[in-house]
Amino acid sequence: MTDAVSDTSGTAYQNSSTYLFVPETLGSDSTVATDDGTTPGAYFRLGSYSDLETGAQSNDANRALFFPRAHVVDETANGGQGTPKGILLACNGRLLMRSSDETYLHSTGLINIDTEDKLNVNADKDIVINSSETITIKNANTKSISIIAGGGQGNLTTKGLQATIEINGNEFKSTTQDSFSYYRCNVYTYKLGGMVDVTLGGKFSYWLGDALSITTSIDLTISLSIAMTLYICKIDIGLIKVDFVRNKYEMKEGKFVAAKANFFIFGAKAEATVTKTDETAVSNETKAVESGNAGVQTWVKGVVSKVSGPDNDIAEIKNQM
Repeated sequence: MTDAVSDTSGTAYQNSSTYLFVPETLGSDSTVATDDGTTPGAYFRLGSYSDLETGAQSNDANRALFFPRAHVVDETANGGQGTPKGILLACNGRLLMRSSDETYLHSTGLINIDTEDKLNVNADKDIVINSSETITIKNANTKSISIIAGGGQGNLTTKGLQATIEINGNEFKSTTQDSFSYYRCNVYTYKLGGMVDVTLGGKFSYWLGDALSITTSIDLTISLSIAMTLYICKIDIGLIKVDFVRNKYEMKEGKFVAAKANFFIFGAKAEATVTKTDETAVSNETKAVESGNAGVQTWVKGVVSKVSGPDNDIAEIKNQM
């Protein structure tokens, strides 16, 4: 029916809307053409607001039966200035739409999809989301967001210029297969709390560049298996060094040292040897204080035995080659 209402004088008026209205309930008297009110069972309007919609504007309950919720919010913010002409479809039942071919929805303004229940989006093929601006996925506080690829058997790929992840609670990660990390850049890691690292399998580390480690607190390492260190150059400079060993074997420039149940404390020691060869069969030597500087020394001794009483040797300059 058209939006034309007759007054008592018989003069009719028109506005720029055409609508079809099916009331929610029929009139109490089936012999009259009127209905029980303006509550729509189904309503379809073309053009500007009709008299039914204008009358519903003054009642929030009736207005919610005609208009989508987001439209009511926007109209309230704009002071009730609605679109001059448009299309309105409202009903108190199911809204069904079906197409056997492509379906197009195009708007030059905002598209708002609002539901008071669950929203399902199903597709038999790919789902593609493109945007020229930011894409935001957000839900209510304390609620979860789940992304599941192939029921846990598919691949999940993320790619971006920069990634920022902020965790305000505990973080859990469970990986049941091999995990690979590949970096072609510097990696910076900052930890303000403690760290516990438990490795039950093997571990292999390989550095091609320099390595610098600074520890400003206690560093305790307990090894229950064989520990082996291979190095090209090693320099130890420290104030205090304490070694507790049961058996210790050292090979230094052709010198083999075997120690058992030894306790070593060094105050400040720095040692560097350029070229040194020392072969001694049997040697017993005790020195209180020794200071020496030698360029290259080589000596070979068979058996040396020296027994003497008090011996004092003072020389101003002594050079032996």
